Amino acid sequence: MLRISQYSSVSSQQSEQQYVPLKHVSVETFIKFFAADVTIKQVFRNDETKPIEAVYCFPIEEQAAIYSFIARIDDRELIAQLKEKNETQREYSDALEQGHGAYLLEQDEKSQDNFIINVGALPAGKECHISISYVSELDLVENGSRIRFVVPTTIAPRYNPNTGDVSSPAGTTSKYVQTAPYTIEFRCQLEPLKWLEKHPPRKGRVRQIFLLTDGEISNVNEVLDLCRSMATSTRIFSFGLGHSPSRSLVKGLARATNGCFVFIPPNTSVDIHVGEQLQKALQSYISGIQVDWNLGTTVMSTPTRIPPVYANDRLIVYALANDP
Repeated sequence: MLRISQYSSVSSQQSEQQYVPLKHVSVETFIKFFAADVTIKQVFRNDETKPIEAVYCFPIEEQAAIYSFIARIDDRELIAQLKEKNETQREYSDALEQGHGAYLLEQDEKSQDNFIINVGALPAGKECHISISYVSELDLVENGSRIRFVVPTTIAPRYNPNTGDVSSPAGTTSKYVQTAPYTIEFRCQLEPLKWLEKHPPRKGRVRQIFLLTDGEISNVNEVLDLCRSMATSTRIFSFGLGHSPSRSLVKGLARATNGCFVFIPPNTSVDIHVGEQLQKALQSYISGIQVDWNLGTTVMSTPTRIPPVYANDRLIVYALANDP
């Protein structure tokens, strides 16, 4: 669902919340080797009698790199520029206050697999066409015998321990509201992780944890920072359960602690996946990998901390060079 609010140049003015569905969504994908080039096209229309600010939150593959954001209204095509977040939000607000249309795409600060589109001052009766392109690596599955391409389509309701208002950059009164046709009891317990941090294993030993989660929490970065602090003594093998676990959380837990991750689709036997992860937990792996590029120029490698490599795993390291 798309949440909209009646546009007003006065930030303190209250606005009535209304909801409209997306009119159309399409996904185009080009897959080559271990990478996917994805373009998501979304169309929505302002059926109200006044201009609105539309704010749409959508999921995207964890660690994907967005390289294009285009908005089209009537015969106008606007191509986004990459700018620092605070500067961009300020320019967006200024444009709305001056009565101009403005478009903003930003990453959710609490979860790397969610992005937020702001379409400000969308005229009454007009359609807005949004096109987003990104590239991402594909995961190896079934002990490295296959690759899997996933387009996240659902943002499950996520527990947030710090409840509060969520406002748009333009200052219009609005909140994110997500509903589900069932009752969900959220349990986000940081206390067990904090206990593990305070009670490390005996010297010379490594603790290995199997963690099953639906990933429905919003404080992903806080959880990952806590796990990263005990990575020298603890490895987490994470399992993403259900229709829409946070891929940022499930992958991040394993990556932060040199473990492994797996996503288990609904109506699938958990035992098989647990057995595969147990085999990895018991096997040796390659760690401490360093890459010498020999390019004769300044090079920045990513990932900055190369993860361990298990049997049937794949490792891709990128070099960003000033003068290749």
